[in-house]
Amino acid sequence: MPRLLALSLALFLSCAATAATDRPLCPVPEVFDLGPIDESGRIEVSADRAEVTAEGDSEFSGGVVLQRGAQRLETEGAYWNRSEGRVTALEGARYTQPGLQVEADRLEYLPAEGTATLSGSHYRLPSQPATGSAEEIRIRETGRIDLRGVTYTTCPGDDPDWLLRIDQLRLYTDREVGEAEKVTLRFLGAPLVYWPYLSFPLSDRRKSGFLVPQFGQSTRSGFELQVPYYFNLAPNYDYLLTPVILSKRGLQLDNEFRYLTDRSRGTVSLDYLYRDSALPANDARTWFNLSHVTRFDNGWRFIAELEDVSDTDYFQDLGRSPSVTSRTHLERRLQADYTGEVWRITGRVQNFRTLDLGIPEDERPYARLPQLMANGLWREGPLGLDWRLRTEAAGFSRDVGPEGARAVLEPGVSLPLEAPGFFLTPSASLRMVQYYLTELPADGERSPGYAAPILSVDSGVVFEKDIAGGRFSQTLEPRAFYAFIPLRDQATLPLFDSARPDFNYVQLFRPNRYLGVDRLGDTNQLSVGLTSRLIEAASGREFLTASLGKAWYFEDPEVTLPGESPDLANSSPIVLELGLGLFNNWNADIGYQWDNVNSETRLAQFRVQYQPAPNKVMNLSYRYRPELLEDIAVSAGWPLSRRWSGVAALEYSLRDKTTVDRLLGLQYESCCWAIRFSATEQVSRRDGSTDTAVRLQIEFKGLGGSTARQRFESAILGYSVYDR
Repeated sequence: MPRLLALSLALFLSCAATAATDRPLCPVPEVFDLGPIDESGRIEVSADRAEVTAEGDSEFSGGVVLQRGAQRLETEGAYWNRSEGRVTALEGARYTQPGLQVEADRLEYLPAEGTATLSGSHYRLPSQPATGSAEEIRIRETGRIDLRGVTYTTCPGDDPDWLLRIDQLRLYTDREVGEAEKVTLRFLGAPLVYWPYLSFPLSDRRKSGFLVPQFGQSTRSGFELQVPYYFNLAPNYDYLLTPVILSKRGLQLDNEFRYLTDRSRGTVSLDYLYRDSALPANDARTWFNLSHVTRFDNGWRFIAELEDVSDTDYFQDLGRSPSVTSRTHLERRLQADYTGEVWRITGRVQNFRTLDLGIPEDERPYARLPQLMANGLWREGPLGLDWRLRTEAAGFSRDVGPEGARAVLEPGVSLPLEAPGFFLTPSASLRMVQYYLTELPADGERSPGYAAPILSVDSGVVFEKDIAGGRFSQTLEPRAFYAFIPLRDQATLPLFDSARPDFNYVQLFRPNRYLGVDRLGDTNQLSVGLTSRLIEAASGREFLTASLGKAWYFEDPEVTLPGESPDLANSSPIVLELGLGLFNNWNADIGYQWDNVNSETRLAQFRVQYQPAPNKVMNLSYRYRPELLEDIAVSAGWPLSRRWSGVAALEYSLRDKTTVDRLLGLQYESCCWAIRFSATEQVSRRDGSTDTAVRLQIEFKGLGGSTARQRFESAILGYSVYDR
């Protein structure tokens, strides 16, 4: 696998200069122009010569065109039998109606009924586009077309790469659906698959039917075969059923139901593996997920996020990406919230299921049963001030550790002073937190709490000048922020949901270094920052953003989280953040933190991307945090020629000296079919063990959708298989 990845990256670099041209992969289909359509039902005939008998029969020759509404017949010779109401073309004919064009050796047309019968025919369906031949075609004005002895393909030319040989075929051009009986799929001249019945779409509209199957082999599950079937139940809901055969485990059924109404949208998923053969007890295994949102007209919204699995090893055994196999918790949440001009109200019940049993029980998240929050903001209220009110009442439960309720009341006030290029905002609030505990140590306090003021002054100036002849505008934005929070003893307070976020430029300008209300960090600090932006005047896009900042602490902090040591440094690390966006096809994000007190790097990360087109992208990223992680990731997706493209991705942990995830993928795509191959190796279990898998998918365009390319696009940031 490493050699394959290295070879793939070398191919990308060597083929970049000779990649696909801008020529379209498929020929542009001809557009049928029927001209102005007469809806009166009259028959219009034009010809070079015409003869009429005494009985009223007519014979036309030379450039004959007969049209009734949207049906048109073109031939060199036609005979009109008045008594039978029949038009017969014996010298070859072309019949056209919306969505269909047929060239035939012989044609009989009944204008009154709007039906036509053609023999020895070749047809085209421009909406797909698709072509084929038929021994006989019967066309009805309703849009139904019956064909016998048929071939069907979406490949251009006289020698298609694949085609269907069909005994009976019915095309419903009004519904853009095809139904076939006794079907043989021939690929590159050889029979491949036989179906007694097959239904397929005649356009890109959603249509019930089989999607493209996928084959694979993995060390965890053995041979894999997925055969998805899509049910287009209604315009606003559908259902995808995917039987999955796993040779080492058994039969798994993946189910996904999606719905959309005027107010609601959501997805219900259920994967069920009947008797996993890889487990000693052959247990059944399931995964369930419900994601639902309902929005009301009065500002209220209801959210449901429910997820569960049959066992804690489910994702390690059956997950298909590191982001899935590394999951440690599952969230279950019911929430109702309201957003108005003044109030924001949230009510929720929430709990978590821990999948990583190595996490100590006293470090697992609490359940909120329930949590009610109401936050109000009155701008330009009494005395010209902005008034705020934060309230909360919540109950917390867990198997281990203190349990109980928490109440929060935090009124606040601020005075925003703004002028062009300047702002100054002094703020003050009083946080009052009270607990009512039911499970606590024998010497613990049942109703602890604290009250403390939070004082801050935020200020900034924006300087701006035009550069490059006015094409760009550059800003210089110095900012200063002072915060004071007095010390309150919080050592005996429970820790229900507070944590310390990653330190970054935004954190410099927040008064509390903790998230949540269980801890209020004492501080007496001054933060200073400088931001510069490069903005395109015509579009307003930011091409460059650079920020540099630092904080100074005038007193040593004493409030900590359990197990956290006080930070006794008199200043924060120097924070540098740089963003470059869409400049000559390059974009980058860089973050760096330097601890000048201890002369060490506290954080280093960067991501660089080159993307001249949606299907041409290269990424390089690096992350470092001392004693926590150091990894590098490289990925690329690039066309190797007009029809071939490839992707490769590698994530490597420099700290653990191991590969976290790697992918090699190749795709061949013609106008009417595609084949995709991928080989992956990824960490699949928390002990570091890996899973290797190869997967193959062949897509015959016009017979179903594709899913394999999603793995390529999700693994390569910004990549799209198609150049659009």
